[in-house]
Amino acid sequence: MSKAIATFLSSAMVTKVGYYQPFLLAGGILATIGAGLIYTFDLTSGLGPIIGYQILYGTGTGLVQIPVVVAGALSSTDDQAITMATVLFFQIISAAYGVGSTDSIMNNLLLKSIPKYMEDIHPEEVISAGSSGLEEVFSGSELLGARRSYLDGLHGSWAMGIALFGLTFLCALIPKRGGKVPRPSEKGGKDEQGNFVPMA
Repeated sequence: MSKAIATFLSSAMVTKVGYYQPFLLAGGILATIGAGLIYTFDLTSGLGPIIGYQILYGTGTGLVQIPVVVAGALSSTDDQAITMATVLFFQIISAAYGVGSTDSIMNNLLLKSIPKYMEDIHPEEVISAGSSGLEEVFSGSELLGARRSYLDGLHGSWAMGIALFGLTFLCALIPKRGGKVPRPSEKGGKDEQGNFVPMA
């Protein structure tokens, strides 16, 4: 929810004020901090930090969604389609690689952690149970060991997230400082019917 709200508000604000780099920088900072705080979760974390940290993280990830808006506003009419397609392609492909990478990290760390916490349990039993079915299969010290194993895996995934969002902040410094998205009145005019016509 916080991501959707942040995406909507940041898009509206960029359209109004024109400056987009501050939103990218803020998004990179908030997402990195949020991911770092989520990394600190353990088995005793309360509901307050869980909700609060996710709101912070979601706000950050929402703010970094504005490249699509910026790309469409800064490109000419002839280049708009290819510009938007390029931005969306890299967003989708990076998300796909990100999900695959974090999933691989989590599974590998999970497999390594299970023997440490559960000496007599085969790793396949924990994996087949799934994170939501641990209580149905294990109990007592075995359940605690399974949860700790999953927590180790999640820590590895979030460590990668921290690094990537830190990189997002650095990438936000690349655009020319003071870059501004032109308003419709600055970028084009209207035809005889009063419809907006972007400048080519």
